[in-house]
Amino acid sequence: MSFIPKKFQAKWDNNKISILLNIFEDNGFLTRKEFGLFEDNGFKVEEGDLILSGLNLRNTYDKPKIIENVNFYFSYFQCCNFKDVCFKNVNFSQCTFDEVYLRRTKFENCIFIGTKFIDSDLMKTDFERSILRHVNFRGCVISGLKIDRIRTSSDDGNSPKSHESKRDIYAQLKSNCYSIGDYDTANYYKERELDELLLFYMSNRKFLKWLLGKLFILTTGYGYRPLYVFKSSIFIILFFSICYMFSGFNSPFGMISYKVTLNPVDWVSLKELVVAIMSSFYYSFVTFSNFNSNSFEPLDNIFNFILNPIENMLGVILFSLFVIVSVNKFYRG
Repeated sequence: MSFIPKKFQAKWDNNKISILLNIFEDNGFLTRKEFGLFEDNGFKVEEGDLILSGLNLRNTYDKPKIIENVNFYFSYFQCCNFKDVCFKNVNFSQCTFDEVYLRRTKFENCIFIGTKFIDSDLMKTDFERSILRHVNFRGCVISGLKIDRIRTSSDDGNSPKSHESKRDIYAQLKSNCYSIGDYDTANYYKERELDELLLFYMSNRKFLKWLLGKLFILTTGYGYRPLYVFKSSIFIILFFSICYMFSGFNSPFGMISYKVTLNPVDWVSLKELVVAIMSSFYYSFVTFSNFNSNSFEPLDNIFNFILNPIENMLGVILFSLFVIVSVNKFYRG
């Protein structure tokens, strides 16, 4: 049997739990209108809100309990144990989960609107296919949380509002992870937040912002992977080295300038090709890194007039990004 903290081991007698579950089945919803019924059966009600404190469904049943077709409104769950419990078609609008044990709990087609999770254990909790909107997470353990397939409304699609709501949820989870020192999980939700931002731009037809955001992710790895900047630099150097083979430049091995031809007479030998490739790669590297080299000079043509400044500028940008991303990775680690 897995360890359960003492604060989640408070037991309700079987008679009281049976009364609660019968109310679930008979009424189908729990709101302020049903408070009198709860007070008659010994349940705690404070300041007009339903308080369920110390409810332990996991220890009461040998098999995981299934709670379905219930609507909770303005309910307060405190120090309850819902480990391995399955909730189906349950509405938790404006509810609060305070120090609730929800490890491996499954919420199937549930609704969370204005719901708060405070200092709760949400490890491996499954929110897939549930609706989450304006949900707040504070001080919760959320390692292994399954939340990538959530919805934000009953007719959820690729609307801008949907992506904006999902972005807000991922931002809440990211802030929660930072508050408890779980930086690896925080980085994951930071990535999901940026992905939803790009989808928001795409659905709003802001293609320039989408393109810039996509380039940022590809070149920096969401802003904290220096290896992505290094790979991008190598790709740019290789690309421009191929361009320089055709635009032409002078090297210590002579002038290198090629044209595409299908005539075998004009083909160069393998040795000459290897020398040309190595020379063009070195020339591209020197240009990218803004080093001065008197041994290599570009030919006077329009192509080199355009290519050299562009590669110089990209070298400065990517070097700056490498420094920023490395510092960002250091602080995130």
